[in-house]
Amino acid sequence: MKLDLHLLCSMIFADVILWKCWGVSVVVIVVATVAWLVFELSGLSFLTITSDVLLILIVLRFIWANSCGMLNKSLKPLPELLLSEEMVNNTAASFRVKVNNMLLVAHDIAVGKDFRSFFQVVIFLWLFSLMGSLFSFVTLFIYWYFTIDYSSRFVQ
Repeated sequence: MKLDLHLLCSMIFADVILWKCWGVSVVVIVVATVAWLVFELSGLSFLTITSDVLLILIVLRFIWANSCGMLNKSLKPLPELLLSEEMVNNTAASFRVKVNNMLLVAHDIAVGKDFRSFFQVVIFLWLFSLMGSLFSFVTLFIYWYFTIDYSSRFVQ
């Protein structure tokens, strides 16, 4: 039985999401939490941290390539990354369809044709803004820490 690559990838992804691969799921949660903490505590944006990490990786790769040349060691070649024109066209076409659907819905809401959707969007954005102004990840973490700390004092 020959498995399609997309089917295999979706099965692996489903196993991680459904906690069938327990170790991988824990690693995903831990990495996401650490990344969120880094963003929250540093006060930097995603773009800033990403460009800093890429800058460090490029500098390390440059230093490694030059040191291998001086030490007469062979440098492993980097693979060439090429996108086929067909893949780019398929991705662009599917993205264009989704963006056009979103724009049609946004147009109907902005023009006033769909009052119910307009009202739902306004309420959702207002509640989302309110929740975001009341809590941050660090605040929730501090609340959780003190709740655990104080509850453990009462139990003993």
